[in-house]
Amino acid sequence: MIYLRELTGADVAIINEWRRDKELLSHLVAPFRYINIETEQKWFDDYLTKRDNNLRCAICSTKTNEIVGAVYLLNIDHVSRSAELGILIGKRELLNKGVGFFAMKMMLDHAFLNLNLHRVYAAILEYNERSIHVAETLGFHREGVLRESVYKDGKYHNQVPMGVLKHEYLASISSLGKAKGISQDLAHRNDETPEAEPPGKEKKAEVKT
Repeated sequence: MIYLRELTGADVAIINEWRRDKELLSHLVAPFRYINIETEQKWFDDYLTKRDNNLRCAICSTKTNEIVGAVYLLNIDHVSRSAELGILIGKRELLNKGVGFFAMKMMLDHAFLNLNLHRVYAAILEYNERSIHVAETLGFHREGVLRESVYKDGKYHNQVPMGVLKHEYLASISSLGKAKGISQDLAHRNDETPEAEPPGKEKKAEVKT
């Protein structure tokens, strides 16, 4: 279904289109802004100088190799072994079809099994119940509420900080595998296979850019 690869300069124009889409950003913490392609290119160039502490990956279709979204590990702390997770699904037709769930799972696999991180955290808008559920399915725990900490669409909104430790994530994946038959290679399914929803819910997905 999908695979991850690091973002390249060729992805910048597509990312720019997504980040200028008000509806697409409505469930993300990041506010809507007018961003020209030159600013986007500087954002990418800056990322290339900070790769030791950040990883920005494209989510790509295994069938077409087309980029359909992006998933990030940001502010990687090699001492505390922690990082922030962010995700954006850019293709509207793939929203609510499990792509976000599997992309997050693949990045968490990388974080815990390859980078040997101990903790991954994220901030999700309180009204984005679907994203909170997806995160909880992957072992994340709510760690409080940041009251009226984000200003979007003329209103202040609460954020829900969430975090997952390595052993919690591995336990969740093991439990999912036993209960639902979800194995490590599910995220690599062929696009022709009907897309599965995360267990226990049906529809919607996103965290933060």
